[in-house]
Amino acid sequence: MQQSRPVDSAVTAVAGGVIVVAVGLYLVYVITGILHKTAGLSLVLAGTAVGVVIIALGLLALRYPERHRLLGGLIMLFGFLSWLGTSGGYIMGLVVSIIGGIMTVVWKPPAQAPPP
Repeated sequence: MQQSRPVDSAVTAVAGGVIVVAVGLYLVYVITGILHKTAGLSLVLAGTAVGVVIIALGLLALRYPERHRLLGGLIMLFGFLSWLGTSGGYIMGLVVSIIGGIMTVVWKPPAQAPPP
């Protein structure tokens, strides 16, 4: 049965965003807590913010399924951008986000029944 909203793709995109955020928060802890350096902190914080954007876009895909192509493209774009700050969530978050973006783009709404 086909769903009226891209639930599977949104969950996948949100999972990718969560991975990126988790890795970003871990890197913030390592950079500030252990190394006592702030050299790469702004880049890591930007990567963590990209993960939050991926999560928001996944949730928006649930709210606005008619915009699935635009939101899926943005999920893929921000998935690629996560590489800059958090190494794409150690690559795993990048891959999961891009898969979620692709799934969102190719999602098809259920066919409407013809009027009686």
